Amino acid sequence: MRWVSRAAIAASLLVSLTACVGGTEAPLQLPARQAHWAVEAGSPIIQAGDFLDRAMWGDPSVLKVGDGYVMYMSTSTKEPFKPPILTFRAVSSDGVRWRLDPAKPLMDASGTPFVSIETPSVIQFGGKFHMYYTGIHKSGHIPVMEIGHASSV
Repeated sequence: MRWVSRAAIAASLLVSLTACVGGTEAPLQLPARQAHWAVEAGSPIIQAGDFLDRAMWGDPSVLKVGDGYVMYMSTSTKEPFKPPILTFRAVSSDGVRWRLDPAKPLMDASGTPFVSIETPSVIQFGGKFHMYYTGIHKSGHIPVMEIGHASSV
């Protein structure tokens, strides 16, 4: 696998997204910049050890899907903060109470050059869900990490 610059990845993603949506839609209108965020009462909503013994959940990516929410997140699966760190999916009807679905990682690093697949960022386009993730190589490998892509089947 060869090293690809961040600019090349960003350009490729932009071309892919434009091709998938047809490139004819008006630019996305974003809301005004938020000056302040308030932490909701009851936070954290997912704590260390929830769902899996010794899980240290992080890297949330949340989508509104139908009447509910889907959160993609990652955790170590054997020992906290050590590979393999893998991606999971949780679902919620209200964005506060969550459950894993499925109860196992969405994918593993087997058959890839990585020891961990983490920091999921998920979007929906072209009738599929597309996950961009950080693939972490074995200790001593240069580069240490790369951005990967997976799509729903």
